[in-house]
Amino acid sequence: KGGIEYNYIDLNHIFWEKWNQSGPYNVYEFNYHRWPSQTGFYLQDQITYNQVVANIGLRADYYYGGGGKWPSDPYSKAYLPIDTVGTWLFDYLASGKSYIWDVWNQYDKDHPGFLQPVKNYWTLSPRIGVSFPVTTNSKFYFNYGQFRSNPPYYTMYQFRYRYTKNGVYDMSNPNLEPPRTIQYELGIAYNFYDSYILTVSGYSTD
Repeated sequence: KGGIEYNYIDLNHIFWEKWNQSGPYNVYEFNYHRWPSQTGFYLQDQITYNQVVANIGLRADYYYGGGGKWPSDPYSKAYLPIDTVGTWLFDYLASGKSYIWDVWNQYDKDHPGFLQPVKNYWTLSPRIGVSFPVTTNSKFYFNYGQFRSNPPYYTMYQFRYRYTKNGVYDMSNPNLEPPRTIQYELGIAYNFYDSYILTVSGYSTD
């Protein structure tokens, strides 16, 4: 059997904070808009030879990193916004726009290469399970599999910029590779009475 799986995520994160009712204002910005996706293709088959049963599968995934570009060096003061802000900034951020990203985009037009494309990844994940009888009432089995998952999205896109202090306080990394988990399982199953089966197994996950 086989199949296709597609997941599309629209992250429209509109969030900013300010304090002080009158200037100088302290403002944090967290605004970002990204649209990552994951496309998976998988094939699986069962092969039987005498009393040996093998389940073999392969999954291919394409991880789209959310589009757009990312600063190569977001901490340099050469392209950070002005130190003072006014009330105009509040309406600007509330509309969902990002002032820091507008500054970065303009700087990239004047200095190409500052913003770098976000990476995308292809991955392959093989899986296999084998079982065969040891006696008339017991069987031995072994399973091996590789699994991929997305990093938490906040570790990829969320950042914190503080105006009036010209500071990038936190910056994530959208180029994180989907982490791989490798799992092994080894066990034996014993049918000791009618439909009662005792299973003893051990596994390792990396």
